[in-house]
Amino acid sequence: MDVATLTNKANYLINSTPLADVPGTVTLTPAGDNKSVTITVNRGSSDTQLTFANNTDLRVIAVKDAAGNTLSSTQVNANLGAAGLISKFVSDPAFTEAVDKVEVISKNQLKLYARSGYLFSRIDANKIKFTENESATALIPGLQVTEVSITDDGKTATLTLNNNVTTDGKFDGSDADTDANVVSLYADANAITLTNGAKTAALVATRGLNVIDKTAPTKAVTADSDWSTAGQVTIKFSEPVKGFTIEDITAVKPSTKETLTFGTGASVTAVGQDSNGYATTWVVNFGKDADVALATVDTVKVDATKVLDLAGNPAGTTGEFITFTAKQS
Repeated sequence: MDVATLTNKANYLINSTPLADVPGTVTLTPAGDNKSVTITVNRGSSDTQLTFANNTDLRVIAVKDAAGNTLSSTQVNANLGAAGLISKFVSDPAFTEAVDKVEVISKNQLKLYARSGYLFSRIDANKIKFTENESATALIPGLQVTEVSITDDGKTATLTLNNNVTTDGKFDGSDADTDANVVSLYADANAITLTNGAKTAALVATRGLNVIDKTAPTKAVTADSDWSTAGQVTIKFSEPVKGFTIEDITAVKPSTKETLTFGTGASVTAVGQDSNGYATTWVVNFGKDADVALATVDTVKVDATKVLDLAGNPAGTTGEFITFTAKQS
């Protein structure tokens, strides 16, 4: 919107009185994107305070957008309260009313997204807590928020953790069960302060927000491949994946970098896969009478678009590969 008209007191009426004439100190504060404005009326302690309600007679007159267009004729001087367009202020909205989702963005960072109509102002790190898969008993006291960073527009916040979560949104630290489960975020009351002054209500562990995996799979950080067995190479990923076949893998000759041909019966097989076929370790068998042999190959490349993690995140886009390279003597 045009900020000059958006913050002009003459363009608003409360109970038929222009804001400029309303008793008390009246301020109009535009949002960072100029799509909304906050009207504040402060009066002395001995005066009758103005209380906004969802039936307040609030009217907008000559506010324009950035291009200079005025409101439509049906909206000019319309009683917003009578039209049901004013929401009642809620001082303690439900946590999930204000927070849309939480994602893993790195091994020790989560990202919170505010729902439409809400913006983050402050987050109390001590009031954000974690459990495993919305459990009331499998709490994770060893996983804590150490730092909070909120974007200038208030739409997202990054939480830095004292421990790492896995790239598929799980925790396998000392507080975790034997089998790591998806991390759920829950919170004490007043954990998040919103820009309108409201503070979120408590969110119990059994209704926590499960962390969403948005991190693309990669090859394992260390010991990503094993070339010690003739006729095959073992490749390892950073998290359980599936989706690729031998047709999605190419082998490269070290001297000329030409593509080599796998032999009859070549295959790629998961090691220790779960019931859905996901695994972190895969064995590529070169096949019978293959051009590919440990003496002739130094690299195998997997089409990144076919490597999918549990959340369906691909390892890359079209034309990208995950490359596993042998240590040449």
